[in-house]
Order: sequence, then C-alpha cells, then structure tokens
Amino acid sequence: MTVAPAVVEIEVADKPDAWRAAGFSVADHCAQVGSIAIRLLGRSDDSTGIRSWSWSDLSSDGPIDGLTTHTAPRSAVTPGAHPNGSTIVD
Repeated sequence: MTVAPAVVEIEVADKPDAWRAAGFSVADHCAQVGSIAIRLLGRSDDSTGIRSWSWSDLSSDGPIDGLTTHTAPRSAVTPGAHPNGSTIVD
C-alpha cells in the first residue's frame, strides 16, 4: 500500500500574538491545527507570508510551486483546541 505525501508543517512569517488575536491557541510559536503544525517565525521587513512547508513521504527536498519544501517524518500529534473552532487547514 502506498502512503500519500501529506503536509506536516507550515512556516509562516507572522507573530504569535496575531494568531492568538485571531482565535488560535499558540504554544512555543506553534499553532497545531489538525495534523499540521503552523510554526510562527515572527515578521521582518522582507519576510511575510508562508516561508516554507514540510511534507511527509516525499522522495526529496525541492521547491513545490516556488515554495521552499522540506521532507519530514509523519508523526502522531494531538490537534490543538482553538477558540475560533479551527480543526483543519484547507
């Protein structure tokens, strides 16, 4: 049986306080939404938006759609509970 690649982490150049204000639970600069960790890197003048992402079960690193892409192991995680009700990343 073949396992399909899946996003496991997204790195975003944004401040944790902005995500808290939007109703996300954030711990250690990370919001766990479903099976995806959203790592909050903070902002700088030249760094905004999604900076990179990590996928499980890829054969190698390399950009996908121009976005820096890393391989990472799939791990069992406990989804976060968020005041805004978010349960998945779409």
